[in-house]
Amino acid sequence: MKKRIPMVIIHVFVVMMLIASMAAVFTGCGAKKAKEDEPKTFIDVTDDGLVAHFYGKDKGVAGGSGISIEEGQYLSIDNRLTEGRVHITVTAGGDDVNTAPTANDKPATIDYTFDQEGGVTDYYEIKPGNYMVTFSVEEDAVGDIYANVKTAE
Repeated sequence: MKKRIPMVIIHVFVVMMLIASMAAVFTGCGAKKAKEDEPKTFIDVTDDGLVAHFYGKDKGVAGGSGISIEEGQYLSIDNRLTEGRVHITVTAGGDDVNTAPTANDKPATIDYTFDQEGGVTDYYEIKPGNYMVTFSVEEDAVGDIYANVKTAE
């Protein structure tokens, strides 16, 4: 004679499986949403300048891009880091991202390390021209740094 599993046990098993499946779906959706909020690029070029994104950027990661400053303009660095330290250099004439800087290059116009203290620093004394802005992570960093070219008032 066959033994049958009581219907109550089958129903409890089905309900538990549905609850576990729903929990897995909701957990997965939350992780995906957080990942979608993070920028997909390290440095974005904007109409006003550059934005460097530091989400999961470890010590040693570096990158740069060129900007142009015209007569009557200045450079504004808006530091929005919440963790870590990032070294920024701005070098005159070095706006070609395909050419690596050498030890014989001119000294940097700006050479400063930013940390989670945050804030805006304006550089009014930069001469018009093309510049390479390089971002180098010195301590694992989280947040954004904006390098915007603004018109003097």
